[in-house]
Amino acid sequence: MMNNQIMLYDYYAVIVSDSLNTERHAHIAHQITYSLDARPFRIDINDHVESTSAIFIPSQVNHKFLDEKGKFLSILIDNESIFNGEEISVKLRSVEKIPKEAEEIETLLKKLGLMNASQDSRIVETLGLINKAENLEDIRLVDISQNVGLSESRLLHLFKSEVGVPFRKYILWKKLRKAISEFSTIDGRSLTDIALASGFSDSAHLSKVVKASFGLSPSEILKNSQFIKDSSKSSELL
Repeated sequence: MMNNQIMLYDYYAVIVSDSLNTERHAHIAHQITYSLDARPFRIDINDHVESTSAIFIPSQVNHKFLDEKGKFLSILIDNESIFNGEEISVKLRSVEKIPKEAEEIETLLKKLGLMNASQDSRIVETLGLINKAENLEDIRLVDISQNVGLSESRLLHLFKSEVGVPFRKYILWKKLRKAISEFSTIDGRSLTDIALASGFSDSAHLSKVVKASFGLSPSEILKNSQFIKDSSKSSELL
């Protein structure tokens, strides 16, 4: 059975697994997958088969892995992020030391340019207001723009430039993080309860977004995951 270690960030997820999805599929997120045991794997991408130890798969590109077993790390990146996928792929190939443990992954992410901290005080304040919100569905752009002294259009432009992902997609990832983090602590609650608590309209909406984003359904994540770790709670395994 596939065991996944899933780490959640603001606009991407990192999955360490001992097998790959051999069914043909596509998903919204860009994907980087590389072998942790230094063995090449085969992948059919757009009906072209290649053997590699690291690959970048753009958003919505049809693919399936032909070799299931091994040790792999995959990074799923929001498709609307400002990061150039091909540049990330080139940087990945130039990395001298590929992390073998989950704890080393953040070093790799920094080298790939995926962990740049915002320096603009207004965006720092915006992120603080988002993080303090009790209900993510109640966050309103007009309220935040007034709080930080920017027009809505200027805030949207500056937010994507500084954070790396559009404002509304950032909120969606926050909802996904909250929902997926709670998958491992269901304690009697239904998927509908988790969906509503995370800001989704119902369980079907949550399931659709999770499947489209990660290529996995909530039930597959629950069934196959060793543990889920929210990067904002780095010392706690959820």
